[in-house]
Amino acid sequence: MLPRIQSNKPLANQWFIALNEKLFRSRSGQTAFSGINQSPTLRAGILTTGNEFIMKVYKTAGIVISVVLICAISWIWFFSKTEAGLEPNDISAEEENTPSMTMVEKEKSFVSPAEVSLTADSAGEVEASETDEALHQAVIVARLNELFANRIDHVGVQLQAIEKLIRYLKKIYPEDWREHVFDYLNLAFPEQATAMYHNFLTLMDYKQWVADNYMLMMRMKTAERSAFLWEKRRQFFGDDTDQIWEMEIKAEQLAQSLKEINAADMPFEQKVNYYLDSIDGIYDNQAEAYKRAYQQNMMDKFLTLENVQADLRKMGPEERNRSLTDFRSAMGMGEAALNRWSALDRVRNQRWENGRAYMQARADVLNQPGGPDREYKLDQLRQSFFGDEAEIIKNEEQSGLFRFSSQRVYGKN
Repeated sequence: MLPRIQSNKPLANQWFIALNEKLFRSRSGQTAFSGINQSPTLRAGILTTGNEFIMKVYKTAGIVISVVLICAISWIWFFSKTEAGLEPNDISAEEENTPSMTMVEKEKSFVSPAEVSLTADSAGEVEASETDEALHQAVIVARLNELFANRIDHVGVQLQAIEKLIRYLKKIYPEDWREHVFDYLNLAFPEQATAMYHNFLTLMDYKQWVADNYMLMMRMKTAERSAFLWEKRRQFFGDDTDQIWEMEIKAEQLAQSLKEINAADMPFEQKVNYYLDSIDGIYDNQAEAYKRAYQQNMMDKFLTLENVQADLRKMGPEERNRSLTDFRSAMGMGEAALNRWSALDRVRNQRWENGRAYMQARADVLNQPGGPDREYKLDQLRQSFFGDEAEIIKNEEQSGLFRFSSQRVYGKN
């Protein structure tokens, strides 16, 4: 229990009476308490009330202070654990089954609590002198094992781990980060450390070569540059090249399949089956995981083929909706997602029908003899077709954009 705070009773009583006199002063300047000095009983009652009021104020202040102290102590206790002591987050089954990405792709993994202290955005750059070096090692080693341990025998995954480690070390040891690479690799992956350090040195040489020859490659045509780059990759990494750039090779193979579909004379359903067979053949046992991870991107690549759009344009609304639904289902979409897409397709159909009707009506207005009321007629036309969006459509047209005069891409807009 908090100690009772002693008050200056005479001063408090005078203050309380003065306050009440001010609050209850009448229009004539008389106060409701003007007879206090003449009435000892009334004065005693008000003094008692004043003392009670003052004590309530003190008690309330004491309660507030107690609550603040309790919250502060609880906060300090709750966050007293070091980040190195936290257990790594579990990786979901879907993340485990997702195909590994190439070392040049941006990693889309989550950020565990252990990594927060190493993120520049969260608390500024981490300097080696700020925290115990052993703590940094524990956090980094835990994070590397969390991300890569179950696939570390794959040379491509090893280079991903090296790239990740380099980013960490540059923050902690900005001047001499290279001197710490082997020590950290040996702590994280002792059985692979020597081979990984050799790959690290090769990777640094390769990156330096790319930097030195960047302008030369930019002057080459795409095919020439690709051949030149692959030749140098094989010189640096030998038989490991195909493993390191495995996902890039597969992406090129899928791109070739899309070219073949775009040139093929076959019905829409056969094109879908050809595409699905290509994905299964290229990604093998990772095909389903790849479709889950890059579902929208893979669907867009197929639907934007001109040959595919030509098929969809020939179909009636119902047949087109059925074909799109079957394709999305084959790409792994569930029933709820399929229903949302069907609803969105209907909204888009309505929007395009309205937009094309507007463009025809607009052309009719422009074909009439010009006059001072032409702009007024166009404003009225836009308002009748688009309502609240009329001003947006007008601004687009003034900038030269006519959204409904372009070719529609079914399944995308």
